[in-house]
Parts: sequence; C-alpha cells; structure tokens
Amino acid sequence: MGGTRATPVHRPRRIVLVAVLSCFVMLVVAGPADAHARLRSSDPRAGAVLTSAPDAVTLTFGESVAPADSAIRVYDDRFGRVDAGPVVAVRGTSGALKVALRPGLHQGTYVVVWQSSSADTHPVTGTFRFSIGAPSPVQGNPPDDSHNDTAGALLGPLRWLGYAGSVLCPGVLLMVVWLWPEGLSSRRIRRVLVVGAVALALSTVGSMLVQGVYASGRPLEAIWTAPDTLDTHSRTFDAVHSVRAFLLVALAALLVAALSFGPRGTRRLMGALRATAVVLTVVLVATWPPAGHAAATSWPLATLGLNLLHMLAMVVWLGGLVGLVVGSGEPAQREAIGRALPRFSTVALVSVSVLVVSGSFLAWAEVGSLAAVTSTEYGAVLLAKVGGVVVLVALGNIARLWVEHHRVALPRQHTSRTAARASATAGPTADEGADEGFMVPPQVVGSRRLRLGLVSETAVAGAVLALTAALVVIVPARSDYVEPWSGIISAGGSTVSVQVPEPRVGDTVALVTLAAPSGRQSIASVAGSISRPGFSPTPAPLPVGPDEDASSGATEVGLSFPDSGPWLVRLVVTPAEGDPTTISFTVPVVADVT
Repeated sequence: MGGTRATPVHRPRRIVLVAVLSCFVMLVVAGPADAHARLRSSDPRAGAVLTSAPDAVTLTFGESVAPADSAIRVYDDRFGRVDAGPVVAVRGTSGALKVALRPGLHQGTYVVVWQSSSADTHPVTGTFRFSIGAPSPVQGNPPDDSHNDTAGALLGPLRWLGYAGSVLCPGVLLMVVWLWPEGLSSRRIRRVLVVGAVALALSTVGSMLVQGVYASGRPLEAIWTAPDTLDTHSRTFDAVHSVRAFLLVALAALLVAALSFGPRGTRRLMGALRATAVVLTVVLVATWPPAGHAAATSWPLATLGLNLLHMLAMVVWLGGLVGLVVGSGEPAQREAIGRALPRFSTVALVSVSVLVVSGSFLAWAEVGSLAAVTSTEYGAVLLAKVGGVVVLVALGNIARLWVEHHRVALPRQHTSRTAARASATAGPTADEGADEGFMVPPQVVGSRRLRLGLVSETAVAGAVLALTAALVVIVPARSDYVEPWSGIISAGGSTVSVQVPEPRVGDTVALVTLAAPSGRQSIASVAGSISRPGFSPTPAPLPVGPDEDASSGATEVGLSFPDSGPWLVRLVVTPAEGDPTTISFTVPVVADVT
C-alpha cells in the first residue's frame, strides 16, 4: 500500500487548483450582473411632447415590483426635483408604479430617473425624457448614479464561494454523520468543515456589502467609508441573507458539538446531530432560490421548489464526493470509508437522478424555446454546464460500477464484533443504518485509480458550480431572446425584403434589400416613420443613413421603438437609380431588458 499512498502535500494543491480554475471560469463567463426586469412602457411615453402637464409619471414593468424597493425621480431641464410624494403601486396591478408630480409645471423637457429591483433581487435602473409644449435644452446630467458594474462582477464569484461552502460544510457534514462517523475524528475533515463554514460566511457578508455597492452605484470604498449610504434596493435580498447569517451561527454551534463529541458520542446524541444536520441543511439551502431566477418565473412556487431540490441533491452528492476524496487519502480511515462506499454509491445515484430531472425542468423554464439556446449568452453557458454535468454523471457512473465490482461481503465475525462494540459503548458505528453486508476493501480504497477518479469528479464539479453561479447573473434566455421578424413586400414593381433581427424597445436595426425586375439595386437613402396602427405616423426617432451590412449585403436602417406592442413602420426606399419605393409593415415589438 505504500506505493499507492498519495503524498499529503499534493492534496491541498489539488484542492487549491480546483478552486482557482473554478474562479477563472466564473470570472470569464460572468461579467457584471445583468438586470432581469423589463420596463414595458411609461406614461408619459419616452420622447413624448405633451400639450399639457401630466399629474404623475407611471412605469409599467414586465414582472412584479415593490414600491419599497423602487425610486422614481423627475427633474426639470435644470435638474430641479419636480416629483411629489412617495412611489406607490398602481391599484389593481402588480407591475406598475407611479409618482405624483408638482402642479403647474412649465413648458420644457423633463428627465425621469428610475430604480427598482426585479423579482430575482437584481437592481434595474433607467432614464428617459419627455417634454411639455416643446423640448428645451437640458443642462447637465442626472445626479443619480446607475449600478456599479465593477461591484456587480464580484457577485458571481461570491455566489460560487457560497455554493462551494455549502458543499464543504453542510454537505460533507451530512456524509460524515450519516455514513462515516469515524470521519469526525479526522483532522482533514475538520479542516474541510471549517473552511466550508468560513466560505459560507464570507459569501453571505460579502454579498450583502457588494450588493449594496452595486445597487446604490457607489464606489467600492463606500463599504468602509460610508456604509450608511448603501442600499440593496431589495427587501427579499436583505431578508434571505439575514436569515442565512443567523443560520450560520446555528451551523457553527452544530459543528462545535459534532467535532467535540465526534464518534464517541452516544447513540441518542448522534441521532440528534444527524437530524439537526438535515434540518439545518435544508433551511440553509432554501435561502438561495429566492435570490435567483427561480423567483421570477410564471410559476414561482414550482420553480422555487425544484431549485431547492436541485441544490439539495448537489450538496448531498458533492459533499459526499469531497468527503471520499479526503478520507481515501488517510490509511487509518480506509476501512471505514470502505464500509461507507456502497451506500454512498446508492445516495449518489438518487442525487444524480434528482439533479437531472429538476435541472431539465428548471432549464426549460429559463430558456422557453430551442432557438433561445443557440442565440443567447445564457443558452451558451447553459450548454457548457450541461456538458459538464454529462461528464460528471459519466464519471460518477464509472465510479458506481467500480464500487459494485470491488465490493465484498462483510465477514459475519466482523459484523458481530462491530455490533458488540456498539452495544457496549451505546454509540453508533459506521455500519449503523448502512449497507452492512458489503464493503470495499481498504487496499482498494487507497488505490491510486480510485483517488484519481474522485479528484477528477471534484475538479469537474467545481467547474459546474462556477457555471451555475454564472447563470444566476446572466439574463435568462427567455427574457433575452427576441424572435426575429422578416417580410417580403412588393410595391411599385420592386420587391423589398426587410429583416428586424431584434424587434425590441429602444434602438434597433432593420436590414433592407431592394430588388427590381432587372436585379438587385443599391440603396441611396431611406426615410421613415413609425406609429401605432390606426394612428398618425411620426418621423422615425433615428435618422436612416443607410450603412451596408457586411455579412448580408443588406442596408442597415436605424429605428427606435418607444415601448412594446405592434408598431407600424413606413419606409421610403430610394435606389441609386430609379424612383423611390414606399412600403409599410407592422412589427411586434417586445420590451427591452433594462
């Protein structure tokens, strides 16, 4: 066995390497946390010129927003405040907010600056202008800051740190108290449990501080220079992280009790430790889904429940895996690990099944269509995660078959001695509640092949956790994907082909191609207007100047849609030679991600 023993110095290096590589994946894939709510419309409309002063400004979002988590400020053209009163919800709606305006507003341009929190706790901000009577020059910029993208980029790695801590502390603790009580006396296991608890604490406190900087738009140094100015703009975020902080105190107490008594505890004490570990793990893991995409779907209760099952399966499986990696390197623990391996193989199979089923439903809820998978950043990261999970499941299945192949029946005499020892001490053993009839021989547990397989699984699991954390700070594909619009219109003997790749609120582009009976014609200029169907057209907000798209050869025509819904677009296309061609078409516009 001496030839197969791993050098103790190498194992911490492997663990550090897994952590560094996972953080690298996290930083590369996930940039600043993107906002996930949509501003669908406003009253007054962006860019509108009103004949009389409105009484209030109303914003309508694509999901529920709370007045307590929102701010709407309205300024005149010299940035004097003209809003009056608090932000309130529009009666009978869950996604509309309004703020009253002072009476007697003069003619000129007004700037609306708004800030809110989406259902998944991500801050959203935006600004637009409207005018009364006629537009006027606006002097200066809004005094309000948008969110701090540098701080936002840190939220993904902090979430990964929390996931890793959940695996290393409650996940490993569950594996030890249920399958491998002797592990409580292992110095390596004790270190892993403490490191996991510290990682969870750093993730919780760090996320609360960084979220405040991110949502408030303050610089990072505000954390220690002006903490009273920080606001997460999300009561949900504050609540779940506060609950998690209190649960970490309970987790620390549980660790102290478990590590103090270890495997020498009485049967009743070990039973209490096991039950407490299960309850505490479930409640602790339940604090993650409300601060993620699962809270912002059309069926929040269902997706929150599935997300909880998904994370619990991850914590149980990967926690057991890490415990095996650590324990297999200790010769004194290999016999106990050999008795735990067969049952963990069954636990891993159930956990993987729950992961795959729940993950499939959750992925579809966030994607919505196959086209969104290949057309969005979320879809690309999701495919990478699925690939990692496939590799992880394959490695786990190989390990399970390996365990089945090498397990042997426990000698009856060995079982009798174990039972007698348990009766004498009134304490649990590694066989209690486990698959007592089988074990993996200690020399097999210590084999280089098994440890290499376990370390490989751990490395892949770290990368999968990084991709999972990245998905939380990327706009879901169901929100980011916009179905392209296209049409072919014949007018005046010519054929005009129009494509709008992303018909969304705000600035977008239409690709226009003109063809006559003699062949394709180059376009000299395009003029246009947009309007609601049935209303008088107004000039297009963006001048059309046209530029040729290098990939398609079509002419790019800039358009800007004030809000969502059907918009009638009228274009006058003038070729380099010949008469202009006028076309009209209706584009279904969706709200943009703000």
